[in-house]
Amino acid sequence: MGLFNKLTLEKSLERLSAQVNLRKPPELNFRQLIEELFELVEWFPEAKDSIFRLWMWGRREALLSNYRNTVGVKFMICQDDLDNFQRVSEILHPYSDLCLQVVSSKYPGSGFDIVPYPADKPIFFECAFPIVIRL
Repeated sequence: MGLFNKLTLEKSLERLSAQVNLRKPPELNFRQLIEELFELVEWFPEAKDSIFRLWMWGRREALLSNYRNTVGVKFMICQDDLDNFQRVSEILHPYSDLCLQVVSSKYPGSGFDIVPYPADKPIFFECAFPIVIRL
């Protein structure tokens, strides 16, 4: 097999693998994900905003996988204005199960968070400086 054909085959296999991974069942279902989030927030409620941002980023693939694998018609509405979002959500409510408003304005802070995290929980996200401090 020529080098060109081999490279073409490898790229095709990579694209196929990516498509298969997009459609594989998620590791955690919606209920498990939400329970995990509430458990983390209940553990350290003072840091709920930081924990929520970390969780949304760390679980983005699981959330999208659940959304993608859920049977039915799906809508993704990107709207900065809350009133417009509410209006569109009310119109689409009979056809959808979930409407989620995410604020797009900048989060307060310096650009990074020091997020408390339980030492006994597995880390589901990538972090640059995992430091364990026991109090």
